[in-house]
Amino acid sequence: MATEKFGFRIVNVDIVYKAMAPRPAEINGELYAFEVFAETSVHKDQQLVFTFVKTNIREENGTDVLAAFTVVCVFSIADFEHKVILNKDGLYEIDQSLENALKNFSIGTTRGVLWSELKGSYLHNVLLPVIDISTLSVKTDRQIFDDDGKFKVGKIST
Repeated sequence: MATEKFGFRIVNVDIVYKAMAPRPAEINGELYAFEVFAETSVHKDQQLVFTFVKTNIREENGTDVLAAFTVVCVFSIADFEHKVILNKDGLYEIDQSLENALKNFSIGTTRGVLWSELKGSYLHNVLLPVIDISTLSVKTDRQIFDDDGKFKVGKIST
């Protein structure tokens, strides 16, 4: 099986949202559950792909979110015109292998951001596990930049 190589460069990493609840009075502190959502957006004029990774942390059987973060990784893509295609519905589709690579990279980067941000808190030892993007379910709602650089929401099949 041949591996395809992609040319991309990380342009920026930013925390766009972060929140941490006060330490609950009763907390087990041993097992945690993570909700991880990764979605991509395209800015055609700047030829950039944005990967947003939203992460919620709960105790394993808890319902309350203890911490929530959204991290964005911005990528410049080589051969953008051939890897990011405008579909018949007016939405951009990213080559699936490239999109998976960007999401894997972004989730790994988010792991480091969480480690840094949670350091010194009651969630200090909580580490986002290694996640293989190919094992995650796919959500078809995508947030996309329109030609004016504003977000628009649409559905595309993946």
